[in-house]
Amino acid sequence: MSVQKNQITREISISLIDIPEDIDRDEIDTVEIRELADSIREIGLLQPIVLRTQDSRYELIGGHRRLMAVSSLGSLTVLSIVKTLTDKEAVLARAVENLQRVNLTVIEEARAYSRMVNKLGMSIDEIAKMSGRSAGMVRRKLSLLKLLPILQEAVHKGSIIYSVAEELNSLGDPGKIEYYLGYCVDHGVTLPVVRAWVQEEKQKQREALIETGSSGGDVVIPRSVPTYVPCNLCDGPMAIGQETVIRCCPDCWGQLQKIIKGV
Repeated sequence: MSVQKNQITREISISLIDIPEDIDRDEIDTVEIRELADSIREIGLLQPIVLRTQDSRYELIGGHRRLMAVSSLGSLTVLSIVKTLTDKEAVLARAVENLQRVNLTVIEEARAYSRMVNKLGMSIDEIAKMSGRSAGMVRRKLSLLKLLPILQEAVHKGSIIYSVAEELNSLGDPGKIEYYLGYCVDHGVTLPVVRAWVQEEKQKQREALIETGSSGGDVVIPRSVPTYVPCNLCDGPMAIGQETVIRCCPDCWGQLQKIIKGV
């Protein structure tokens, strides 16, 4: 057992460790836990988990994955750094621990900032200074928590980038958002293509309002949903039917791309 100021490092019984409610459950990847467990079995736990004392028990501050991996190996104890922290210090410590993770997603980052604002009363500028981000970036990440849940989940899983999610969210219609999100996930699209979709949909909405206003009724003239695909050369949006088909072998196609792009 080692001792530093306000903390000790020693083996702690896993049965005495409590998981706080504000730890994100949906961020746990079972495959990652299994791989981490295999690594710990081979070389041991290189980085202790972090706990704080809480009456006769302990509360987890950092190292949820490590704890799960060690537990999956059947171990009854885990090497831990035990600190003495207040409730606010514990919230901040968990947020900092989360922000330092290598595989942190933008949604997890946003949730960490949200806890700092709501539980610690920190300002955007204070969070920016502590995290090494710009205040504008912190605000933008926080705004992601206003996205529809299906978009947050897609960003969290890496199915789409958050700028695409922001564009889709601006449609406002959950049905249309789900439709276009499905296409994005299934086929992959560039941000310019998604912007083209959104602009087209908003134009349709404006035209529908004009039609309703001019006829004095509520009849909306249906229009087919446009389908855009990215150009293979410039990645810009291109409506189906506008493309030019060239039949060539992969080598010639690669050379053609280089010539057109000036590579």
